[in-house]
Amino acid sequence: MSSYFSFPSFVFVVYGWLGRLLGGINLTSMRSIEAMVGLASIALFYLPARPLLMKWMAVAAARAYARRRG
Repeated sequence: MSSYFSFPSFVFVVYGWLGRLLGGINLTSMRSIEAMVGLASIALFYLPARPLLMKWMAVAAARAYARRRG
């Protein structure tokens, strides 16, 4: 791996491996990999964040309502 300006090159190596597994490095396979990574990152954030954010948002809304009624 290159340490040229601390540039993270391992991500590109992994994308290359995945591209070869999907049938070669071309625009279609790389866009498919990018879409899968994007959907996976959304799912990985959404699953733990949903229970936490819903409670936080409810508390914030209740406080805002209480201030307004004042």
